[in-house]
Formats: sequence, C-alpha cells, structure tokens
Amino acid sequence: MSVAPYPEYKDSGVEWIGSIPRHWAVGRFKHLLRERDARSDDGAETLLSVSAYTGVTPRSDIIDSDEHLTRAESLVGYKIVQPDDLVINIMLAWNRGLGVSNYHGIVSPAYAVFQPLGALLPTYAHYALRSDEYIKYFKAYSTGVIDSRLRIYPEVFLGLKCALPPIPDQSAIAAFLDQETGKIDALVAEQERLIALLKEKRQAVISQAVTKGLNPNAPMKDSGIEWLGQVPAHWTITKTSYLFKSAMGQTILAEELVEDGEWPVFSATEGDHYFGRINNPEVRLDAGDIVIPARGNSIGHVKLVREPSTTTQTTIYCKLRKSEKVMARFAYHCPSSNHLRPIGALSNGVSGPSVVEVKLPFGDASSGGAGWCCA
Repeated sequence: MSVAPYPEYKDSGVEWIGSIPRHWAVGRFKHLLRERDARSDDGAETLLSVSAYTGVTPRSDIIDSDEHLTRAESLVGYKIVQPDDLVINIMLAWNRGLGVSNYHGIVSPAYAVFQPLGALLPTYAHYALRSDEYIKYFKAYSTGVIDSRLRIYPEVFLGLKCALPPIPDQSAIAAFLDQETGKIDALVAEQERLIALLKEKRQAVISQAVTKGLNPNAPMKDSGIEWLGQVPAHWTITKTSYLFKSAMGQTILAEELVEDGEWPVFSATEGDHYFGRINNPEVRLDAGDIVIPARGNSIGHVKLVREPSTTTQTTIYCKLRKSEKVMARFAYHCPSSNHLRPIGALSNGVSGPSVVEVKLPFGDASSGGAGWCCA
C-alpha cells in the first residue's frame, strides 16, 4: 500500500536513519526508556517468552503440552514485566528477540526490561524497534565472536539513537499498522486453513487409493484386519517384513560430522533435510529407500530418500526386497495414508522397528487395483 509523503524532510544527522519528516526529532533511548529491575518474590507470575515470531507472549502459549515451562528450578528473582514494557533478550536482539508486552508477568533475569516514558508510545515502539532497519542497527552494536554469541547490553542499547515522531504521528502510524497487519494476518490464517484442508484431501486420496484401489466398482472382500476393513477381492494380505528389510539408523556423534564428508546425513525428524555429512557410515541408504521417524512429532510421516546418504538413530530405514509385487513409489505412499500413519507410532520408544510386522494389502494394476506400484 502506498502512503503519501510528508511535505518536507530534513537530514536526521544519523547515517542509517537518513532523512526524516521535518517535524520529527531524533532521540536517544536513555531519554525515552527507563530500565526496570523489579524481581519476583515467589515466581508465581506468568512466565513470558520473547521471540522473533511471537514478540512477548506467555510461555505456555507457544510450547507443546508435554514440554516444561522452564528448566529453571525456581522462578524467584525473575524480572517483573508490566503491560507496555519493552522486553529485550539481549542475546537475540539482533534476531528480533524483543517486543512490547501486553501482559503482566516475569522473564529471565538475563533479559532487559524497559518502561517507555511519555515521549515514546509503546504501540509505536513495538513496530519500530522490530523493523529491519532497527534490527540491523542493534546487530551493529552487539558484541560477540559469532552471531550466536552476539549480545547488546542495556547500557549500550540506551545510548543508541532513534527517529522520534510526535505523539500524534506515533499514534497514527501504530493504528495504521494495526489495521494493515491485521488484514495480512487474516489472509495468512485463511491460507493456512486452506492448506490444512488440502493436506487432509491429499491424505484422503492417498488413503483411498492404497487401501481400496482405483476402481470404485471392484468386488470387495473382508481383509480380516480391523483397521483396514474391506479391500478389493483380488488383493492379498502380507506382512511388511516380507516386503522390506528394515532397521534403525546409526548413532552419529557431533564430532563425526565433517564439512566435506562423502555421505550426507538424512534426519526425517528434523524437517526432511540433510543436516551434515560424514565419511564411511555403517548405514548406507540409496535413492528410493524410505525413512520413518521413530520419535518426536513426526512419527509415522514417511520420507523418501532422494540420494545416497545415511540416517540417524531417530529413524527407521526401509529397503525394498526384490519383489515384482511391490514397487517403491507405492510403498512410499502407503504408510502416508490416514489408515497407516498411526501404525508408524507403534515404533516409538522401542529398540527395533515394530512397524515391519504390520500386515498390508497388495494387488496388481489389473481390474482397477491400486497395484502396489510404489517404487
């Protein structure tokens, strides 16, 4: 959306800020913010979290139900945060780890907490200080050898400068951004809903094809398996252990990872990607092999190996036995179906791949059968 320019501009005198509207000023944070250091007496307040994605939110809102709120033995002595306070994770300010809080709560003593004074509106400060320009500015004044070690200390932060519109302008800018970001957030939510529906439809199509075949008029029979129900009459039932050779991946230590290693390490539990390389792995996967996460939130979500690689102890890997009855592309889709995905969860917490004992149907492509044509 285009915004009309102001009538006149002036040089701010600060290189990274550049020109600003003539009626704006330049201020230092030490004149606009007051550091808070009030501490919790009992740790009973709501524990807050600060991140690039959520700003300042209750920690309980962004963790899984089975995770602990914190590893700390006690929250006594944590810093108190009031609504409208600016909270900065001094180790992640360079990565947008700051924001203005809407909540009363507490944060780690390692964070910095500031109360905005009258010349700086909290709603405006939240948008301005999380913008790309300010984040780059904070990074330039952070100290540390590498990004993960960068810190911006309160006394340094308070000495930095910012563009300072008059309060009416700050209020108008914040209201404008509330409206526009609200529209964008609504569009994002709608797209996420549509994506979720499409994923459900995708899984339903896969499930129907691999368990009922392609011909809706094909004669059916009882499979004898409760979760599977009826299958095409010309299909047979077999154990996956007859079709696949399966085992757990290998333990890989951090010191084994080398930048120029010959074999990429595939970890299905970490987003279906390669996270390092090693030499001379015990487990060697080929393109077309299948890996199934054995722990974490991705249990049962089958991944197809795209190139020669190895995998970790967090996954089960499956190699198709030589068989004319099954092909790999079909074998890949089968465990991804709505019917079979829960079977993958059976492997959680066991020392070996119990999934290979699951019974599955298969048939040829004649008469509209699905034709276990997976590979």
